[in-house]
Amino acid sequence: MREIKFRAWDKAYGGYVQSGIQFNNTTMRLEAVGGLILEQYTGMNDRNGEDIYEGDVVRRANDTWQIIWQIIWEKDCWGAYRKGENLMDWWDEFEVVGNIHANPELIGEVK
Repeated sequence: MREIKFRAWDKAYGGYVQSGIQFNNTTMRLEAVGGLILEQYTGMNDRNGEDIYEGDVVRRANDTWQIIWQIIWEKDCWGAYRKGENLMDWWDEFEVVGNIHANPELIGEVK
């Protein structure tokens, strides 16, 4: 079973915050809900050991090419989006290069 974790992007602050999320064994409570965007952990890590969350942008590259995917959460599971393609099982070769909030310019490479 994967670890259940979330992070929250605060629109007003322009960054990720931890103070607005509180968990206990059975419930989750959010403070300042209106300004927060919750993103769930996929249970996977990139090649550098970085947690991969929905909203992240990941890259697989070598000396001559690169492929960029956006991590999404849809219908109770996560996936990756790039021109309608699904992400393959190359996690040890991927790295998180940004997210859709702080690096919207990367999304242009995805679509």
